[in-house]
Amino acid sequence: MKKFLIFILVSGFLVTCSVAVYAKEKWNTGDTVAVFLVCKDEDDILDIAYADSQSREKYISTINEKKQEGFCVTYAPPIVLYVQEVIVSYKDHKKRENCVLKLSYPGSKKEAGYIVAVGEQRRLKDSSF
Repeated sequence: MKKFLIFILVSGFLVTCSVAVYAKEKWNTGDTVAVFLVCKDEDDILDIAYADSQSREKYISTINEKKQEGFCVTYAPPIVLYVQEVIVSYKDHKKRENCVLKLSYPGSKKEAGYIVAVGEQRRLKDSSF
């Protein structure tokens, strides 16, 4: 029972930290990101993003459902991955800009999964080349 309570507390903490990453506001290919939760398939993270656009309650319940079904996994401590592609931008239930990011492992182009990150896609004019 004690382990179950610890699991619930840790899960709740990770959900409140959310799938979303808050450290950066503009995303593009090659950026690094530390993640707590990664979904294996694009459809699963898109379900989470859609729920996020509706309400906080739908967002949290969809994350929990995807974790329980094994479609998304959590990492504690977070792992560092690279942005392979910005899939889509959207506004969450608080009207903040968010992106769905496709990630890869460091030093590889092997797909690591998908996340939601607070912020928007960096445009060419935003880049400093």
